[in-house]
Amino acid sequence: MKSFYLHTFGCQMNEYDSERIAQGLLDAGWQVSPDAEGADLLLLNTCTVRQLAEQKAFSLLGRWIALKRRRPEVVIGMVGCLAQHLAQDAFKRAPEIDFIAGPRALTRIPELAEKAGRFRHGAEIGDSGYGHGVTTPVFHGWQARVAVMEGCNQFCAYCAVPHARGREMSRPVEDILQEVEKRLMSGAREIMLLGQNVNHYGFDLGKEMDFAELLRQVAQLPGVSRIRFMTSHPKDFSPRLIKALAEIPHVCQALHLPLQSGADAVLSAMRRGYTLAAYRDLVERLRAAVPGIGLSTDLIVGFPGETEEDFQATVQAVRDLNFDMAYCFKFSPRQGTVAATLPGAVFPDVREKRLGELLENIRQAAVASQAGHVGKREKVLVEEMDPSRTGHVKGRTPINHWVSFPGPESWLGTEVPVNITAAYPGGLLGEPETK
Repeated sequence: MKSFYLHTFGCQMNEYDSERIAQGLLDAGWQVSPDAEGADLLLLNTCTVRQLAEQKAFSLLGRWIALKRRRPEVVIGMVGCLAQHLAQDAFKRAPEIDFIAGPRALTRIPELAEKAGRFRHGAEIGDSGYGHGVTTPVFHGWQARVAVMEGCNQFCAYCAVPHARGREMSRPVEDILQEVEKRLMSGAREIMLLGQNVNHYGFDLGKEMDFAELLRQVAQLPGVSRIRFMTSHPKDFSPRLIKALAEIPHVCQALHLPLQSGADAVLSAMRRGYTLAAYRDLVERLRAAVPGIGLSTDLIVGFPGETEEDFQATVQAVRDLNFDMAYCFKFSPRQGTVAATLPGAVFPDVREKRLGELLENIRQAAVASQAGHVGKREKVLVEEMDPSRTGHVKGRTPINHWVSFPGPESWLGTEVPVNITAAYPGGLLGEPETK
């Protein structure tokens, strides 16, 4: 029986795609290899959001190519967003790659892998359709990812995702519900619904279906304890969705809402479609409807033309909006995007300095957020034994804070009421109430 080794770079959607890839190969009669050295097929699921992810991908490919020179029969496949973005150029940069497959061709990977021994440089890319099907999952933990749509129509100036994943296509509701049911049957208790912009879900399915309605239907499935979702675009957050967050008890009180910049001039250049005032208004409406909601965000520093005043506006927005956490990045120009051609490049040392200052402000906000939960009672979904504390388990609160507390392995996959006793960098400590 042939074996495969799969390495993943990138976001939660990429992780989900890797689950689909692995299951497809298992269904086709392959087996998983614990390492690259002993595998017949080496698969790299790639990300194209930043230049660093591309560099890491080709660095790993370099090590695999060295292995292939020792074992010429090994097949190497590059799949995912970077494969779609580079297309045939991937073979020019690394001729040893046997095949590539874009995000909408992942179901073709077993076929491409079988053909690779006879036909080098096979490619399956393009934007012809969703090509998804319903995954039959193996157990991957208490949280299960399920994609609700593919692609993005936003075309933000800095983002290569629309080029890599194509235009938006919503999955049929029946497929999503069927897959969620299978995930629940395999042991999942928390469902993470994924899309590049989940707020647009259903725009191509008819007037009666949108993301708010999908949340209500998923919440009705037996066995669901929690529902999370990402990512939401601020300009498309509807009153119906805010109402759903407030009314559906299974939906976690946590939201990832990318801001990207606190300066209107930069937001306009980024083509984000909203102002800081509009973002603030949305946050106020969310906090009024869902008291205590936890907010995380994405922020970019050093976008072309960003002045020191623009950057300080972002810092001030972070201080004012009290995010629980944020993913912060230095601007990375991507081939084919509008931002890659904009004037006003910010010097690397300035970008580095700004990133450091922003991260410190985010750290302070996160510490304050965690400290505010000491003394409260939280429900924690236990996900794993705590490797750093003997006899402790770990899990997350509805607003996504990690909590460590004493407990047995039998609590895995259950919700436990916990009294929060202390905060530490990266999480909380607690004492469980009697179960």
